[in-house]
Amino acid sequence: MSKMIMPLLTAAFAVLTSMPAEAAVQMLDFTQGNYCNGGELCTNNAAIDKGHGSTAEVSVNFGSTYDGFPSGPLYYYERGFGDLVGVAYSNKGSTDFRTRARITLSAAAGYEITLKSFDLGCFVNLANCQTATYNVNPGAGGYQTGSLGTGYPTHQNVTFNAGYGNVIDLWFGAGENVGIDNIKWDVRAVGAGAVPEPATWAMMILGFGLVGTSLRRRAPTLRRQLV
Repeated sequence: MSKMIMPLLTAAFAVLTSMPAEAAVQMLDFTQGNYCNGGELCTNNAAIDKGHGSTAEVSVNFGSTYDGFPSGPLYYYERGFGDLVGVAYSNKGSTDFRTRARITLSAAAGYEITLKSFDLGCFVNLANCQTATYNVNPGAGGYQTGSLGTGYPTHQNVTFNAGYGNVIDLWFGAGENVGIDNIKWDVRAVGAGAVPEPATWAMMILGFGLVGTSLRRRAPTLRRQLV
């Protein structure tokens, strides 16, 4: 019996170590809560705390930019951006197309991330938000750029299918009247999705071969005992 157990354990170990761990979907939305102005309840036009939504695996950083330079925080708004409920938007008071929001997601050591999707909405269909632009490093490197209608009175969903990396960098705008919500990404342990090494495959084949050999040798013994 012990001769069978060891090959079984060897094969099982090889299978388990070669199986990729599943990525965990995380989502950042802007449901009203105490994450504005240093932990206060968010109200319309309140500044969102810079690290809101950070987890042990991923740190989040919010900010507005003007001509590519930092220009302040992002702000919270409850309703009016299409049919979205609770959004983040760039500097209030500016309708300049050079004003854009920036959200950076950084994976902690030992993890990697990829962007899946986000929603964009236009504030009461004002002219400068009927079309929104975005620039995204979705995790794997290589920026993706797009320009799309924001779909008022509903919203526009933007999806991605990219590889994993250390950082997601997202700019969107233009002007203050484009809001974002429901930012989704996957996070996983580094190397979790890697293809098994040749040595691992060899161990699996050897383990299953030993199991088959043990079963064949054991079959005549069982027949003799029955006789």
